[in-house]
Amino acid sequence: MEIHSILLTLSIILLGLLTVSFLRYVRKTKQQIAKQHKIINDTTKSQNRLLAILGQEVRKPILAFRDISKKIDFLVTHKELDTLKKLGIQLEEHATDLNLVLENLLVWAQTHKKDYNYQPLPIPIKQILEELTQSFSGLLEKKEITLTTSFDEAAHLNADLDSLMLLLKNILAQIIHLSSRKNHLSIKITGLSTSILIDINSPIISSNFLETSPNGIVKNFDPEFIKDLILLNRGLVKNIPQSDNQSTLQLSFPRG
Repeated sequence: MEIHSILLTLSIILLGLLTVSFLRYVRKTKQQIAKQHKIINDTTKSQNRLLAILGQEVRKPILAFRDISKKIDFLVTHKELDTLKKLGIQLEEHATDLNLVLENLLVWAQTHKKDYNYQPLPIPIKQILEELTQSFSGLLEKKEITLTTSFDEAAHLNADLDSLMLLLKNILAQIIHLSSRKNHLSIKITGLSTSILIDINSPIISSNFLETSPNGIVKNFDPEFIKDLILLNRGLVKNIPQSDNQSTLQLSFPRG
């Protein structure tokens, strides 16, 4: 009788251990399924974002170059020089848009495959502003937008040059596209002891500038992708409220 009691006790203990092990296995399996489900959802969202960029943003610039030689020949033949100049400005704008989209797609694909070659280096502030000014000089002139800059020439920012410039180009392109004619845009770069602050100010920057993407307004712009690029460069972003529902977009990066 005592042996039966011992066997029964051992059986109960063994059953309890098996039950605990089974429950742990079920919980672990559920966690793995949830993790895989999240990965699938994130991948699907990323693919949808990619398809949206391809469908909406690449098509328009490419169509702008259709039959371009015939258009130019017609305008030259009929000496429509003013129209030819306007066409040149439009083509420059479309070329800038298309180049930005292609750069976004390349970096987007690399970062999502986790094989982006991140190379942080000390970058002179002056070099960053010169490249931005050169990239958008045509668009700024077309919309008569005044750009003012303020910076410390001796300061260096520690970041990956390609992804940093892509980040800033996306933000400025969005601001310029949404700005009214003769608006003002300012970039102030301040060097602190351990970080570099980039303050971007424009009438169109609101408190939710990097939070929403209204359909039909945003051009070559994905706020989530922008945030990915900021995180990639160990940066931080915040909106500093000003007046009349306007904000200053402030980016912070490690100092070189």
